[in-house]
Parts: sequence; structure tokens; C-alpha cells
Amino acid sequence: MGVMIDSHAHIGSSWLNTIKNPFSPERLMEIYTELGIQYACISTWDILNDIPRGNEEAYQLSKQESRWIPYVVCCPLQEEQSVEQIKKYVGDCGFKGIKMHPTVNGYRVDSLRIMEPVMKLAAEYHVPVMFHGEHDAFGSPYQFAALAEAFPEVDIIVAHLCHNLWIDAIEVCRAHKNIYLDTAEVSTHNFKLERAIRFCGADKIIFGTDSPCTDIQSHMAIIQNINTYYPGTLDQAGLDKIMGGNIARLLHLELK
Repeated sequence: MGVMIDSHAHIGSSWLNTIKNPFSPERLMEIYTELGIQYACISTWDILNDIPRGNEEAYQLSKQESRWIPYVVCCPLQEEQSVEQIKKYVGDCGFKGIKMHPTVNGYRVDSLRIMEPVMKLAAEYHVPVMFHGEHDAFGSPYQFAALAEAFPEVDIIVAHLCHNLWIDAIEVCRAHKNIYLDTAEVSTHNFKLERAIRFCGADKIIFGTDSPCTDIQSHMAIIQNINTYYPGTLDQAGLDKIMGGNIARLLHLELK
């Protein structure tokens, strides 16, 4: 078994205000250790109210615990702040990726003029951009296709297989070499996972849980046990890629 990395985890207070993070970072790391997950990619859960404060919290945690791999969160509608945050945390502090939530922040990912400053910085720093994928007017599959075509040098990770538009998300992923799909939430549906692997290949699927929102162990099990329901879907090499190898490659990680 290769290294296991949860590519999609959150720390800090929720942007919803009424929903509090049930786990401290220390407890979340204990859970990962119990499950054999060596690393987790973290970003602030506060994607709306005070993004800079949340990014700083992620930075401080990553300094205390090397198993946290931080992403910087930004909203491109706040162009000056987004550029400043990316330059500070990716350029100066060594964050490994960018996390964006078009649905909550209210912008379309195919609004290329709005997206250009962030995507150009992602290309400059050679980091991927992870997006919340959805079945709405902001981050749906063919909008990501337009973004991928406009910025072919940037790796784009689409989370959640865009929920109800998961079939379209798979088709867009297979058609664009710089689009990847993470398994957060929807990996509890093994038929979606099997189709994604079959059409896109194990190289394009990335293990993520959206923790602490979901059951981490269930996400692991549905991937690791996929051959029970769909024999021959994954060999050991493919499983290792999905569970950690793919995200390690995209983030240029040198792991021991």
C-alpha cells in the first residue's frame, strides 16, 4: 500500500456560522492516524466571512504539524485580496494548492475575465486549483470544461463529481487532460466511482472526503472495496494512485 492522503479536508469554523466544526485539528489528525492516512490537504472552512483569517489559521497549523498540507482559499470577486493571498501563502509560505468555492461566493468559473488573475498565478506557481463542483449556475461540468480549455497549463480538481451532474463531470474529465475528479461525498455511491474509474482511468481520480463533514472511513472503504462489487475495476497500482499517488504528483510532494 502506497501513501494515503485525504486531498479534501477542512479546519476552523464553518462559514455557515450555525454549524461548528465538531473536531479539533488534533482530534482530526488522531482519526487519520487510526485509519492509516498519513497526510491531509487542509483549507479553511470559513470560505465566506473572513478568508484571510482562515488562511492564516491553516498556515499556523501546517507549521505545527507537517502532515497537514495547506491550500489557500480565495474568492476571485475580491481580485486584489485573492492575488495578495495567493502570493503570500503559495509564493512565500509554500502552500501547495488553491481552493475555491464558486457556489458560496457567487461567481461562474467560466467567467474567464474574473478567473484569469487566479489561474495565471496557479500556472506561475505550478499549483493545482481545487473547486467545489456543483449542479448549479456557478461550478457545473461544462463550465469547468471552458476553464480547462482557457488555461490548459493549470491542473483543475473538481470536487464532488458535481453532485447530480456526475455523469457530465465524468465526460468532461475524460475529455480534458487537466481536469481531475475528487471522491468527496459521492464516493459513498460505488456505481458513480466505478464509472469514473472506468471512463477516466485511475490516474484522474483523487481520494478526498470533505472531512469533517463526512465519514472518512466510509470513503476509504468504498474505494478499497470497489472490486467486491465491480470485479477488476482497480489493481493495486490504481488503488495506490487514487488513495494518494495522484494528489502527491499534482502537488509535487516529496514524501518519505
